[in-house]
Amino acid sequence: MIEIYVSDFAELIAAIVGVLHWKKYRHEIWRNFTFFLVAIVICEAIGIYSIVRNYREFNSLFYHFVVLFEFSFYFWLFFKLQALWKQKKIILFLFGLYFVSWIFELISLYTKDIRFYSDSYTFGNLLLLVCIISYFLRILATEQILGYKQDMLFWVSLGLLIYFLGSFPFYGLHDLLWSKYTSIFLYYRRFVTFLDILMYAMFSIGFIWGKTSTKS
Repeated sequence: MIEIYVSDFAELIAAIVGVLHWKKYRHEIWRNFTFFLVAIVICEAIGIYSIVRNYREFNSLFYHFVVLFEFSFYFWLFFKLQALWKQKKIILFLFGLYFVSWIFELISLYTKDIRFYSDSYTFGNLLLLVCIISYFLRILATEQILGYKQDMLFWVSLGLLIYFLGSFPFYGLHDLLWSKYTSIFLYYRRFVTFLDILMYAMFSIGFIWGKTSTKS
């Protein structure tokens, strides 16, 4: 449980930093990012309560919807900050693939033995990494990289890249590690918590150093 509390505290700090810098972003797309972080903090509080009360089936299903909310927001963010319609369509296509996998897993794999819906999360992870890596390749090829410190999307993308790359095997093999390799699961979960803290630290830095430009 300690890993969950530490991770949630990092989320709370990022949300507070976003609120404190609200005036800077109040007329920009990034104001929605603050709303998003606050919503995630609330969802995590509900999740902790369900764990404490041992509502296992509710917890698994609840987090399946929370993950959908998270991925939907991140895809939406890259979609809104993408200038070219051709690239916007690619992002829509990637999100569509993820959503289909999410629905399929919800319908076909919801059983009492599932602790985490790994397949759709792993697939969504890969698809979102396409958006993130494409963004980095794009700014590396332009002078935009010179102003990376003030680019909020840079810090968000960096945080997501660190977290999703590092946690990819953990969530992809979540139930297998839990059931057959418990010691590896516990050590890896601590590492994922550290990655989670780094990600939200990147978000906080973005709020503090970023400017109000919505260009990607």
